[in-house]
Amino acid sequence: MTENFIFANIDSIYHIQLDPSINKIRVVSKEIIFERIKSKRDLSYKDVRTLLNEEAKKFAEKNKIGKYVFLNETAEDNKAIINSVLAEVYQDTFNGESKQVLQKVVAGELKKYEPDKVIIHYVENLEQLTKVWNILLKRIREFLYIKSPELVLLIEDDNRLVEELKNKDAKQILKENNKASYLTVDLPKEDEMELKELVKLADSVNDKIKTTKERLIEKIKALMPKTSEVATPLIAAKLLTIAGSFEKLAMMPSSRVQLLGAEKALFRYLKSGNKMPKYGVLFQHPDVLNAEKKNRGKTARKLAAKISIALKQDYFGMNKNEQ
Repeated sequence: MTENFIFANIDSIYHIQLDPSINKIRVVSKEIIFERIKSKRDLSYKDVRTLLNEEAKKFAEKNKIGKYVFLNETAEDNKAIINSVLAEVYQDTFNGESKQVLQKVVAGELKKYEPDKVIIHYVENLEQLTKVWNILLKRIREFLYIKSPELVLLIEDDNRLVEELKNKDAKQILKENNKASYLTVDLPKEDEMELKELVKLADSVNDKIKTTKERLIEKIKALMPKTSEVATPLIAAKLLTIAGSFEKLAMMPSSRVQLLGAEKALFRYLKSGNKMPKYGVLFQHPDVLNAEKKNRGKTARKLAAKISIALKQDYFGMNKNEQ
């Protein structure tokens, strides 16, 4: 017996079928609904879900779909739809036979190595490690201020501070820099040990950040060589992370690439009519940063067009090599 699903997000409605007899999930039909939802303003998440549910019912009636399961996620491509369906499986939506078939189909889709998904994990690892580093340095500086306020003021660079504290005492560092140590004190043994352990942990995190960044750059250059050259490897990786997959990023128009990373500002513009954002992640590119403020939007637009071309060269070139 064929199972029917209607998957809806703010862009489209999909009619999906699971056929246990052939172990396949297929997208039967698709309808764009973005314009209808976009015309409404001041919507909460609950309001959007309600509207999508209403659109799904209209879609079901129009296409004569009797019994169906309604899904509401944020993904757009077929693999993400399958993942959304799998999520429903674990909520006991289907009977035992359908679950087994669906799990088998999804396992077949997911067991392949997907370099773009791995790169996304590297980007997220790097972001989380950087947050940990910043938290640790804040704790180290506040702790160190009790022991040696002179040293905290002397060394502003966090990397240098950790490097100095790894093998030297505060008084020794001040002496080497010809600075007085009138306010520097010796803490109790357990407190000194706590500070040293924090420094050691921060040093370990810093080494991991460097290693992760090197591996990330190597992987993104291998997957997207032309894009990495135009956008820089780290910006290319961030664009990929925001898009969610290499395929989705490659298929985006340059205008959307230009605004990736500025989603909050874009929704604010759509909701209240505030100033339209001119760039997102691309603001970090040297060409945009070094441009005059009045020309940054124009520079970002030109850069996004170049990146869009490079993305398509990388994506279709990769697929051609695989065939």
